[in-house]
Amino acid sequence: MILVAAALGACPLLAGAQPAQEPQHQQMEAPNASETPVLDKYRALAIRRQSLDMMALGFVDDAPRLRVQPNAGADITQARLDAAIREAGPIVLELIELSPLTIEPLPESIEDDPALELYSRLPNSWFRIFCQLLHTDAKRCWRDGDAPGAMERLHAALRISSQLYVHSDAISRATGFASLQETLALLVAMVDDGLDANANRAAFDEIRGHARAVDTQDPCGHVRHFEHEANARVAAARAACGSPPAAARLAEYIATSGVDHAAMRERHGHLVGDMDRLMLQLMPDSAAAGAIATMSDAEIAAAFDAVEALIAPTAAAMRRDDMETVHAIGAAVQGDPTQLQRLVVGSAELELQTTRTVTDRWLALMERLNKVE
Repeated sequence: MILVAAALGACPLLAGAQPAQEPQHQQMEAPNASETPVLDKYRALAIRRQSLDMMALGFVDDAPRLRVQPNAGADITQARLDAAIREAGPIVLELIELSPLTIEPLPESIEDDPALELYSRLPNSWFRIFCQLLHTDAKRCWRDGDAPGAMERLHAALRISSQLYVHSDAISRATGFASLQETLALLVAMVDDGLDANANRAAFDEIRGHARAVDTQDPCGHVRHFEHEANARVAAARAACGSPPAAARLAEYIATSGVDHAAMRERHGHLVGDMDRLMLQLMPDSAAAGAIATMSDAEIAAAFDAVEALIAPTAAAMRRDDMETVHAIGAAVQGDPTQLQRLVVGSAELELQTTRTVTDRWLALMERLNKVE
């Protein structure tokens, strides 16, 4: 829900930084340094990635050895896939080289670079695709009998995904964890397919060490970060609505940040599934904006106070894995005419449900990895 934008650009030079008595050649101003040098390197790779045969790379199946999906169609052949991954080889090697470097906080998007237009302006998507590219080349290595190379590529994917996983914003964390889980699942599949971890033991041990450091009760971080992110959402809403908050401004905020629930149901059918319900539960209903505008400013101020008071007990219930209480809170937010409760705490049930599902898969992966001698 909350997307954190990081500034890109040049660091300002400090005026008067050079003492007057220093030699003339030392008084020359250094060029401005980028505040995001590592991200800049990945951005250059993202631009280069545009030239690859992305269609072929998108039809890799989930086997541990490189193979085209059975339903890929006549145009996507094994030869075309092999050619695409060979073409990507230089980028794969640069990803391996870059992977130990610390990735700066990611902006939500980069709008001022026309060269990104054909690829993606969203840095999180670059890293997800980069990890998928590393996974694909790892499959090629294992198919071709290069177990150390396969492990090296999985190791690089883990370094990248692990860095995103510890970022403060929810989108980077989700991107990082999804890639981290895919890396471990592929490693397990390769080990089950006969790959010997001792072919590159250092890489295997570091991958498993990172995995063992993940909180097995909250591997995707939803529970751990819920309270912080809920407070960020309410702070953003307060900032948009003024101080004291005005009904008209809240109405405008909900109209632009929400979705029309009735229109979604009409467009997508009855939406009666559990996941449909949970997704709508966290989205403010933009159709309520008209009614919000007729409320008094005092009612809106009270609604802000009420939702702020709801954050801590919701977070506490999530930490206890108390789904009954979280479900009751989720059901209650449906009746909030201001939509603030949907906006701020409406994601709790979905996040706890996701945590439970992810935890089960994570524990199964770890059980298999821990058996490797």
